[in-house]
Amino acid sequence: MKVTFVTIGAESLGIEYLSASLKKAGHKVELVFDPGLFDDKYYFNIPFLGNIFNYRKKLIKKVLNSKPDIIAFSVFTDTYNWAIDVAKELKSKTDVPIMMGGIHITSVPDKVIKNPYIDILALAECEEAIVELCDKMEKNEDITNIENFWVKKDGKWHKNEIRSANMDLDTIEFPDKELFADDVRIKDCYMILTSRGCPFRCTYCSNAFLLDIYKNKGSYLRRRGVDNVIEELKQAKKKFNYKVVSFMDDIFTSDVKWLNEFLERYKEEIDIPFRAISHSLYFNTDIAKKLKKAGCYRVELGLQSTDEEYRKKILKRYETNDQVIKAFKACEEAGLSLMVDHIFGLPQEKEEHLLSAAKFYSDYNIDRIACFWLSYFPKTEIIEIAKNMGEIDDSRVEGINNAKEKMYHDGGSVINKKREKMIKDYDLLFKLIPVLPKSTIKKIIKNKWYKKFHHTPFFIPMGLEVVMAIKNKDYETLNYIKHYSHHFKKRIFQK
Repeated sequence: MKVTFVTIGAESLGIEYLSASLKKAGHKVELVFDPGLFDDKYYFNIPFLGNIFNYRKKLIKKVLNSKPDIIAFSVFTDTYNWAIDVAKELKSKTDVPIMMGGIHITSVPDKVIKNPYIDILALAECEEAIVELCDKMEKNEDITNIENFWVKKDGKWHKNEIRSANMDLDTIEFPDKELFADDVRIKDCYMILTSRGCPFRCTYCSNAFLLDIYKNKGSYLRRRGVDNVIEELKQAKKKFNYKVVSFMDDIFTSDVKWLNEFLERYKEEIDIPFRAISHSLYFNTDIAKKLKKAGCYRVELGLQSTDEEYRKKILKRYETNDQVIKAFKACEEAGLSLMVDHIFGLPQEKEEHLLSAAKFYSDYNIDRIACFWLSYFPKTEIIEIAKNMGEIDDSRVEGINNAKEKMYHDGGSVINKKREKMIKDYDLLFKLIPVLPKSTIKKIIKNKWYKKFHHTPFFIPMGLEVVMAIKNKDYETLNYIKHYSHHFKKRIFQK
């Protein structure tokens, strides 16, 4: 059997894991990648440039020319409607079964099956399930009873349960990075997961939903063995000679015993700069120093709001501001670059919240404040919270389930124009905090000069991010720029 995966904008670890399992079982895999230049569904959405660099015709042609037995998409909410549009066009040209999986599909499968262009839904983790599917299709056996799949046959959907979680992540094949090697600069940044799941239930995040569906099926929260992770990194180092490692775990530092062993081995056997995501409740000076010693150059801490009571009540984040400050200072003491995540447009967020946050952040050495606009994702608890507060209604929830909200870098779920202007003021202010001297930031705040920031052309905040990326050796941002440059050149020379 041959599976052709179709995706847009960025590398997908999910697809790489599925591909590795399929190849081990003897099946063929191909990737058709849409670079999505200036409409990548992740960061950039500049319509007039997106139209100029539209890749749709070539994408469809490449998928059809790959002669697949299954066409597969792995999507999240922001890429869902793009995938539906591509599937619709493909269905008009081929009768090859089309399969969709990913967090959006897993969250609202009953909504997704209303689209006539999809034949199979893949729910939750599917390394084992997709091999079983292809094995059975190859033998012309019935595929309507495979766990993790909803299958349409003769116009009827057969809905199967999700199988138990694989509790031994070391048995899963290493992700098939070669699949993306022509489209993503793996050598610039090696993306890896050492665990799956998150111990927290933040109201805006889909992890809580995944924790629930695996509640009686093992556990969604699992971690790979140190030997297993080191072996993947060793093999990849020989293949790609990567310059930086990006650990994508929700909380890389959650298991201190594992972390201590891993960091010692990493320094000795890999010794490549890396970045990681942590949490104030799983971070201290000792951990910060050990990370730095092992080669960590940046730690990303999610905060989302600096109002302690609001954060606890609305977001179900229970860290105190004292604990946050200790984490900030631990990074500074260890010499780690610090990136902080902040969400704009939270339910009934007032300007006083944003002003307080600006003052809070300006007191500390933060190298980047990553600003996200709230996007309501299906089955997240914050939807009910917002409904109870009168922020959204049932018709809006229906739109959320059908992926009608904007991207979290492009306005998100904020639809009030006055509120949008206010957030744009603070968005630029937050971007300036790491750039300008603290005294200058305090002067801007005192004189309320930020009140006019919403008039600033979009390319200025983008330019600031580039400047800071160069100054702080922010490999993540610099690699994103290289990614665009790589595909821009490919498009020009292809013409």
